[in-house]
Amino acid sequence: MKFKYNPRILAQLGTELITSDEVAFTELLKNSYDAKASQVKVHFVDSLESLNRSLLVTPVNDDVLLKLKATIGDEKVIILEDNGIGMDEKRLLEGFFTVGSDLKEKLKRAESDAGKKEKITLGDKGLGRLSSQRLASILIVETCTKEDSEVNYVEIEWAKFSKDLEEDAPVLHFKKKEDVSYTRLWFVGSVDFSTFIEDKRSLQKSLFEDDGDGGIHLQEKLQSSVSFLYSPFEKLEEDFEIKFYLNDLEIQSSFNNESINIAETIHRFKISKERNQSVVNLELEIKPWYVELIHLRILGKNLFTERKRDTHYYLSLIEKHKVRLDNSLKKRVLLIDYLRSKSNFSSSEIKLLEDIAPIEGKVYAFHREQFRLNLAVNAAKAVGAIKKNENITSIREFLNYHNGIKLYRDRFRIANLGDKESDWLNLQQARTRGQQFFRFELGNVIGFVKISDFYQKYIKEISSRQELSQSGHAIALKSFLQQIFNDDFYQLSTSAYYLVRDILTEEGQIPHNTPKELKDQVDESEAMLKETLKSLNIFQNSFSEIKDNILLDTPEKIKKVQRVITQLEGQDNSLTENINNSITTLKSAKDTLTVIEEKQKESYNNYKLMANGLITEVMTHELHSILLNTKSGINYEVHIAALKSYLLDMKQIGLYKENLKPVNERMDFLHTRISELDLFYNFLEKTFIRQGTHDDFENEIIKDLLLGFQKRLDKRLKDLKTDIVFENLQNYSWYVPKGTLTHVFYNLIDNSLYWIGERQKRGAYDQQFKSDLRDLIKIERIDENTIHYYDSGIGVIEDLQFTLFHPFKSGKKEGRGMGMYIVKNLLESFGGSIELLPDMNAYGNRHIFSITIK
Repeated sequence: MKFKYNPRILAQLGTELITSDEVAFTELLKNSYDAKASQVKVHFVDSLESLNRSLLVTPVNDDVLLKLKATIGDEKVIILEDNGIGMDEKRLLEGFFTVGSDLKEKLKRAESDAGKKEKITLGDKGLGRLSSQRLASILIVETCTKEDSEVNYVEIEWAKFSKDLEEDAPVLHFKKKEDVSYTRLWFVGSVDFSTFIEDKRSLQKSLFEDDGDGGIHLQEKLQSSVSFLYSPFEKLEEDFEIKFYLNDLEIQSSFNNESINIAETIHRFKISKERNQSVVNLELEIKPWYVELIHLRILGKNLFTERKRDTHYYLSLIEKHKVRLDNSLKKRVLLIDYLRSKSNFSSSEIKLLEDIAPIEGKVYAFHREQFRLNLAVNAAKAVGAIKKNENITSIREFLNYHNGIKLYRDRFRIANLGDKESDWLNLQQARTRGQQFFRFELGNVIGFVKISDFYQKYIKEISSRQELSQSGHAIALKSFLQQIFNDDFYQLSTSAYYLVRDILTEEGQIPHNTPKELKDQVDESEAMLKETLKSLNIFQNSFSEIKDNILLDTPEKIKKVQRVITQLEGQDNSLTENINNSITTLKSAKDTLTVIEEKQKESYNNYKLMANGLITEVMTHELHSILLNTKSGINYEVHIAALKSYLLDMKQIGLYKENLKPVNERMDFLHTRISELDLFYNFLEKTFIRQGTHDDFENEIIKDLLLGFQKRLDKRLKDLKTDIVFENLQNYSWYVPKGTLTHVFYNLIDNSLYWIGERQKRGAYDQQFKSDLRDLIKIERIDENTIHYYDSGIGVIEDLQFTLFHPFKSGKKEGRGMGMYIVKNLLESFGGSIELLPDMNAYGNRHIFSITIK
């Protein structure tokens, strides 16, 4: 049996497999590139009479022109031509007319074997030219090689080929006009230009903008598809140019990358080799207008208008705090360690990613909203990042053409990943998890991922260009990238926001408004309004009396009006002053409210996370019932001992070792943990269960509180050979809300024990962390309001030194990153504070916490 092919397979591979007219153009342009062309031109011509023949890449032969006129008549036509190597009759047959031709694949294989990397061959499936069916019902191929003495000419009427496998299109030969090589494709029949170009010449031009391009544009989808050969991220070094024309007018295309420079932030990552080890580098770069936009976000438009600083000031803040920013916004980790930190790691992924390394990517983030975009544009102009004549219109067009995260092999796009319909990195899905401000929005980002796979061995696209072939390499790449973009970049964005907010606050650019200040301002405003109402009452009574005597027809009426006017003298100034003062105070109160609202938004988002406390409460009740049942239950040790004695008497040693002993050990473990949980329940009960309010203060004796922790954590302290040391804490107390210090010190001590344990583990193989001294946690009274807390652990690792108190920042593998954030906010809620002092320990890390209660 042999396979037979229905002729309609041509239509299925052309019009159905190729999913859009824009992709069809892309496929044909790839062929021009693979043909080693340096010039490609696309002409949209209303008729052959409208064609400016002087604009053609290669002059058209007069005989060819006569033949074209006979076929085309007065119809519209699209011409795609290049000055590539062209095709002789043999190549036409074996390449163009052979469906699934392997010519390019063989060429690519030969180049790979020879180690050539001069110019990448983009195509290899042998299906690209079938996409011509999407553009027109008739395709005319006009081509020749340098060696040919004649031009090869073929007319293909697709409908005939889709009905009969025996259909034949004869090759005609015409005299060559010049010693050149080229290929020119003529698309004829039901051609619709509006799919590809937008002619705005009939529309009224803006009074404020000069398009300078005759009002003719490439449609957005075509611009985006064609840009696979014009990456906006780097300059095209080789000689390859694409131009578009409508009759004799050139269509301006937006292939420049100038607008990329107004991005607010740039996220970067790279996998590369360093000393024979694969390393992942992560980085977030922030621009001065990003700082400015955070300032705007916190203050609101009204207050920001008053407090706004020039762009150079925001730039100076970035430069001043460079070390601090770099410390938190740049990371370097071994690839193996990075993958091990992820729950879905498999050892094979390292090899798969290394096959296509170096892998790198960048994401440029923007704002489209007019006020913010204007701010960014003006700021970028101020520091010379973009030209003075750049405008919002061109930047928005640039965003429309290029937005999304595209995948590149070297400089050329792979598939249509990253187009508007393709959220291949699940960016929008990640936004549904919350904290959207810190996540990417597809319409506001331009980015790329670039792999190194010159000969397309590992990463290939399916024929429709909509997706990657699901190889192991493709799956590993996607998994890695989704982790980078939706987790690591999210963490960097979060750190950047809170760092910038802290810097602006420290530099005095954010007022320290509190609800009390707001209340004072409102009270002051109310008092002024009362005075204003008094003045208005005087005016009202006076005008009433003037109205009653308005005729002034008797001496008495005249005297009454004169007396009223005399009484009003000075009241007008008082009324004006009261109204102005009221407006000023109300405006100040409104600005204060804006700042407070921004803080409340953040608090609200984090209180949602703290709603986990409700779950904790349910769990503690269940825990308590388990503890009670365990205490009043049967003594399992007696029964285990009886079973052990029986089995040994029966000489069933194997049964004892393999069955009873493991059960006994598990029961011992469970009993020990239950005992520890009994102590821990007392802590949970006090913190989460017993009813109390923020204003429910008590005098907390610090040493008694800490001794309670020492008892509860006795087993962990013994296991880690760690002591809790008190200094000058005798009869020392703080007046604080009930349960507050329990929460504060539990977090601190729990962190200490974790990092002391980490240091002890590392000390087993790293002399730097080895110590013969007994570990300690020290709590020291400095003065009536201040305690210093530190331990002999590793200290606060470098990555966290400036972001430790930000939400979602944790150095622990399974940490949530909320503990120290809540501790700080809890203390600040009643006037306390906690800070990490600059003192370094023996491991080069900051390690002393200063806790102050006013």
